[in-house]
Formats: sequence, C-alpha cells, structure tokens
Amino acid sequence: MNANPLQPPPTAAMPTKRKLPRLCLRCIHWIICLAAISLAAIIFTPAGDRLGDALKSIDAPAKADFIVVLGGDHERAVEAARLYREGCAPRVIVSCDGPGADDLAEAAVAYGVPQSAIMVDRQASIRTTPAF
Repeated sequence: MNANPLQPPPTAAMPTKRKLPRLCLRCIHWIICLAAISLAAIIFTPAGDRLGDALKSIDAPAKADFIVVLGGDHERAVEAARLYREGCAPRVIVSCDGPGADDLAEAAVAYGVPQSAIMVDRQASIRTTPAF
C-alpha cells in the first residue's frame, strides 16, 4: 500500500526520483570515458604528432635583452648558452631557488657564457618586485 494517500503511485512512464540521477550519472560517466579514450588516441598516435608539429615554431629566435633560465635541469642552461653564442641576447638571467641557481650558472659558463654576462637570482619565488 501507498504510505501517503495523497501521492499517486509511481508509474512506468514516469521515472522515480532515484532512477533519474543514476541515468544522468551513467551518461556523464560514458561521456567522460569516451573523451578520455579520444584524448589518449590523439596523444599516443601519429595523429597527435602531426597536430603537435603544427604548433612548433620554425622561426629563428628574435633578438632580446635577456635570456631567462627558470630553474630546471642543466639542459636549460645549455640551451641558454647556445642562444647566447648565437647572439640572441647579451645577458643571461638564471633564476632558481637555492643552490640550484649557482649550478645552472656554472653549466652556462661551461658552455660558453662569460660569468660577467650572467645574473643569478637565488631567491626565486612569486614576487611583484624584481630581485635585481
């Protein structure tokens, strides 16, 4: 029997309050799964490589006032040294928190950047005023 005599019993044509959210959640689940599969197919197939190639810049680096190395591994300092040797900028700024800045500066010197052309920022963080 129906506990509330004023409320009509649910019919087959009208989904109950419980089934509707489950149906929506299932649809959302399938949409997310299909999006993830599509994204994986684009990233891990040659189609993704072709899309990525369109984003690569083929222009030569422009002249600048500084080359900035924002932390990371020594490959960044090596790339900065290559850009310096090509004459892209007269100064190199190495910015890293702690002793990593000195390591990156040493790597840049080892690859041909003179010490006088390097500015080292050992207190890298988010700030509104320059450290120099």
